[in-house]
Amino acid sequence: MEAAQIDVNRFLMEQGRLPHVGDEIPPWKYRGLLLYYAQLGHAVCAETGHRWPWWMSVLETGVLPGPIPKVHFGSRAVGQSLSAPLKQIQNALNVIDQEYGSWQGFEYFIGWLAFLLGVSREPSTLSEKTQDRLYRSFDLGPFLREPGDHIGEFLAATKAGGWNPHAFFPTPHDLVEMMIQVTLGPDVLDGDDMRFRSVYDPAMGTGRMLLHASNYSLRLYGQDIDRLVHLICLINAALYVPWMAFPVPEAQWQDIAAATLGGESRIARQLRLMREVLELEHEVMEEDQIGQLLPAPPASDPSPIILDSRGQGLLFGAEIPSFALYAATANISVTLALTLVVWSIYHIEGVRAKGFIGYLKSWIPAGVEGPAVVPIFIIEVISHFVRIISLSVRLFANILAGHLLILFMGGGLVVLLGLAWIGPISLIAAIVFFLFEVVLIATLQAFIFATLTAIYIGGAVGESH
Repeated sequence: MEAAQIDVNRFLMEQGRLPHVGDEIPPWKYRGLLLYYAQLGHAVCAETGHRWPWWMSVLETGVLPGPIPKVHFGSRAVGQSLSAPLKQIQNALNVIDQEYGSWQGFEYFIGWLAFLLGVSREPSTLSEKTQDRLYRSFDLGPFLREPGDHIGEFLAATKAGGWNPHAFFPTPHDLVEMMIQVTLGPDVLDGDDMRFRSVYDPAMGTGRMLLHASNYSLRLYGQDIDRLVHLICLINAALYVPWMAFPVPEAQWQDIAAATLGGESRIARQLRLMREVLELEHEVMEEDQIGQLLPAPPASDPSPIILDSRGQGLLFGAEIPSFALYAATANISVTLALTLVVWSIYHIEGVRAKGFIGYLKSWIPAGVEGPAVVPIFIIEVISHFVRIISLSVRLFANILAGHLLILFMGGGLVVLLGLAWIGPISLIAAIVFFLFEVVLIATLQAFIFATLTAIYIGGAVGESH
């Protein structure tokens, strides 16, 4: 069956209606079909905050029409009978159990629902008979009238059924709301606009933390090791948080933020930066500042380049307490480029001094004759190529390690341990490491690199090997 035949949008435009039971292609073959019903439900169901119409308006106009519509997420109280959404899930599993058994029933249901809500590209493998019964009996209405992580609640309550391999147990909605209020509340009270602030949950489960954060932020991200709860999170997003289920690219976020907050758009900002760079280059060329301030070092001496790159990162890039460090030599591409220049130069100079054949002969130590020449020559060839690795990696690794150590002591240790009281101590240690890096490491690495360069060139042009 071709993709065009099961495109629900194409069907809607051509037929002027959604697919019905009895059509040549059954409704459950159309990816995202139930998403249309969820969107229609948002238009009439006040509990959803009418979020889908609000988000469609954002996508159409490119600007936020106002604050994020608030939604109250909750679940049944302890001891309360099954809520209407939980009854829908149980009824769906009863339909599936009649053909497949209870152990796999829950996963089949999640896959079926995720495909019809458009958050999964994998069609359900349930039989046509079972999907027909599911489609006729399943109702999204209770989920929209009672927003909450009902599927996650059902999953945790039925762990014994084998559907919960990673022992997932969601945090209660009331506690999650309190955590969000504690985390984001102070910024909201200070007047910060949280709508474009990113919220990331590294162990999102079924997405409860992100659901509650959706009342404040439009940029919601998360991950989880369990594929099943990941799908449930996407289902919850399609039902209640459209900007999390179907996020826009980063560039579009920037344009929406600029149009909403009255700032520069992404294109305008890029044009302004290009204009400023061109103006700066024009001024430098006119005043001949390059020649006055930075006399060129000898081509054979790379140490000024290394020291200059380290100075830019360690001196001009330092902003206590953030230590915004960057050095070009902390990038393997830069050190590799410097190494290849040195490697090429000493070979070129060796050929110029001795000729091509004479230079190759100089690789064989004096006194080596006969069959031993071949393995010695091979070892020498390998050693010359190993110099590329030793020169580039030595410089890169030492500089990168220094950076990581400074950043770790400057704040990373506090974040990892969650102990604010060690902040002043680690900051002092970071400053000590910072000065040690400036005074000794940068100079020493430049000296070693320059010395090895001189040794390699001397060995290439010298009379003896």
